[in-house]
Amino acid sequence: MDVSSIHLDGEEHENVPVYDTCDEVREKIKAFLCQDGVTQAEFLREVAKTFGNGRKIQANMLNRFLGKKGLNSGNVSSIFHAGYVFFEKMRIRDRKPKTVFREEMEDIWMESWLGDTKNRGLTGR
Repeated sequence: MDVSSIHLDGEEHENVPVYDTCDEVREKIKAFLCQDGVTQAEFLREVAKTFGNGRKIQANMLNRFLGKKGLNSGNVSSIFHAGYVFFEKMRIRDRKPKTVFREEMEDIWMESWLGDTKNRGLTGR
């Protein structure tokens, strides 16, 4: 579960670009917590390490985030950001490719950064 050896650009300032929706991060968290031997407390300790400043994430924060529904619902939660960073580091550590959904999100964000306001929509995950 340890991903501390992986560094993401912007991590030291809690400014990692996020290419998942809140619903995507919730799905990843729920699937991760269903694995044998993974406890909620252990997960929370690991994702809190993504902040690097000793900040703690409490179970009630996780439960509130998991209880929400919607693409952006919970986007200001520290568990959203920390969870995204944790799973991105796991993807890199495990040498897994980006999903189609992730690549579409990168394209959408790149267009918005470049001033293109077309609404392309998402076609898959």
